[in-house]
Amino acid sequence: AHWAFDGNLADQSSNKIELSAVGAPLAFSADNKVLQLTAATTGFVVVEDSTPLDFGAAESFTVEVRVRNNDTNGGVIVSKGALVGIGWELETNTTHLSFTVHDGESTSTVATANPLTDATLHHIAVSRDANTNPHTKTLTMFVDHTAVATASDATTLPLASTASTFAVGAASDGSNRIPA
Repeated sequence: AHWAFDGNLADQSSNKIELSAVGAPLAFSADNKVLQLTAATTGFVVVEDSTPLDFGAAESFTVEVRVRNNDTNGGVIVSKGALVGIGWELETNTTHLSFTVHDGESTSTVATANPLTDATLHHIAVSRDANTNPHTKTLTMFVDHTAVATASDATTLPLASTASTFAVGAASDGSNRIPA
């Protein structure tokens, strides 16, 4: 899926996975190129469920976002599934940026040494490499196209159930909204 947030919530890819607004108001930048989640914005966006967003136990994947954050409280940037249980989330807090995967039995996290609260637009990508050896999967976080952190992924089960919600700007259940 590819959401450009260019004044609408349409998927630009061939998947055509449409987002839905939750809460109000959603705000776009003056040039309609950025979804703005600010303290004045109580909304976030969700996809109730979509198979292309469910990652298998031995599947490689990349989650990629562009984000500008100047809120020091942090919150979830994007997530699929539960914060505990089964799923994954990319979040920022007062000490670091982290990506965590949960499979219901194991949890693995890759994190930066510092938070991203400098109000600069950053390209963030997290890749899980399961191709080298499915029993020794690796999570790598990139910030502005530079690898900044790597961690082993101990999960052995799928990372999302078919009933889990994908959310931008909050945890899948609507909690831990950014900005918090």
